[in-house]
Amino acid sequence: MIPHSAKSRTSRVASRAPRERARVLRRFADLMRESVREFDLTVRHGGEEFAVILPDTDLSQAVMLAENLRRAVSANDIIKRPTGENLGRITVCVGVAMLRAGDSVEALIDLADRCLYAAKNSGRNRVVSAPELDAKGPMG
Repeated sequence: MIPHSAKSRTSRVASRAPRERARVLRRFADLMRESVREFDLTVRHGGEEFAVILPDTDLSQAVMLAENLRRAVSANDIIKRPTGENLGRITVCVGVAMLRAGDSVEALIDLADRCLYAAKNSGRNRVVSAPELDAKGPMG
């Protein structure tokens, strides 16, 4: 059983040169691994999207972890190693969803994805959980 999924997308990564984009994604993956517990599962889910499976975690704990990750990411400058040039900071949007009784894994991923895009569309560098999404009404 997979009780929770947090899906995140790094902002402004696609506009970077391939090497810089790879460096940003690696740094984000490092920060993500540092922000979760040993038994949580982190995976890359598409080009700039990552998913975290959080077993034995309630929704409030998952949202707290997502907020901690968002803060950690936005607090770190990306430095271009060869030149020392500061490439600035990246932001992250996170969608948090919980597996509900009778839902498939695909439904969980879809819900997390809708939360992710709600975060992105509400101003970026945000965390949106399924209850927030439900409170705002259906999204297409």
